[in-house]
Amino acid sequence: MTDIDLSDLVANMLSAAGDSLKDKWPESKDYAESEFKKIGETIIFISQEVLAGRMSEEKAKLHLEMQKIIIENGSLDFRRTGSTGSGSSD
Repeated sequence: MTDIDLSDLVANMLSAAGDSLKDKWPESKDYAESEFKKIGETIIFISQEVLAGRMSEEKAKLHLEMQKIIIENGSLDFRRTGSTGSGSSD
């Protein structure tokens, strides 16, 4: 079992994102929290799979790299459009 605490991980990611997004943070916080929870769950899953011997370190690195790309694309979309991509309209 992994020692990664999902609540702590999400709180750390939210803190970093809030500092980075500043003025846009109020409108993006809920979306970010939801996405960070998914990312945290994926990180924990990968960690558990590696520790249990069901996933190689090479495959784990690939999965983490894919998460990084997903995060970067979402961040670029938000910065370009100012939209969280949630599909809601104001």
